Amino acid sequence: MRLLISTVGSSGDVLPFVRLAAQMRQRGHEVILYANPMHEALVAPAGVVFRPLGNAQAQRTAQADARINESRSGLTLVAAFVINHARPTWEAMKADVVPGQTLLLGSTFAFGARLLRETDGLPFVAAQLAPSVFRSEHRAPRLSPMGSTLERWPRPLKRLLWRGMDRRFLDPLFTEPLNRLRAELNLPPVSRVMHHWIHEGEALLGLFPPGFAPRQPDWPAALEITGFPLLTEPVPPLAPELDHFLTRA
Repeated sequence: MRLLISTVGSSGDVLPFVRLAAQMRQRGHEVILYANPMHEALVAPAGVVFRPLGNAQAQRTAQADARINESRSGLTLVAAFVINHARPTWEAMKADVVPGQTLLLGSTFAFGARLLRETDGLPFVAAQLAPSVFRSEHRAPRLSPMGSTLERWPRPLKRLLWRGMDRRFLDPLFTEPLNRLRAELNLPPVSRVMHHWIHEGEALLGLFPPGFAPRQPDWPAALEITGFPLLTEPVPPLAPELDHFLTRA
């Protein structure tokens, strides 16, 4: 079996998939991992094929941008990066497909892998790194100071809040540009991408411990919570500044 893994984000987003890649390789599968070239040193110890996508310096600049930590501007930067990454990822992964022998696995923002699932009819496994991506009308993720307040709201009001957040903020940033790309690929439009589309697939993994958050009644029924895929392979040494900071701490 050929396993194509796509992950988008920082080192913390990539490392769990490096561990998965290494395990699948040890089990005899052919594994190809797609990520920004800045992560190549992290992937190398896994012994899998690495396909660099994007520009390393551009990602470093984006991650160092102070706006990334602000709610509105940060979300805008993330959305633009994710959407711009989708088509090149789709093209690169499509070139590596072996018909009848290919499985796709992708992180939360691996939109290109999800598109390939639809265009080529391939099995896809969605893997989420944190419980905060799973919305709930019972106990909602505490993503802001309003988190504890939301728990006291009635469920219909929470449902309206999620819908309002999508319409006002997330759909313009994610759903609308994604649908333009989908049209180019002759795929029908989707709605509320961050509400349910990011969880769709033939399997859904939660790569975090059950104790991180109690499972909610309205989380996807297919969700399998696996715990952390801890990295055991050697990793490159830390940057001197980071090593110095951690030593002092």
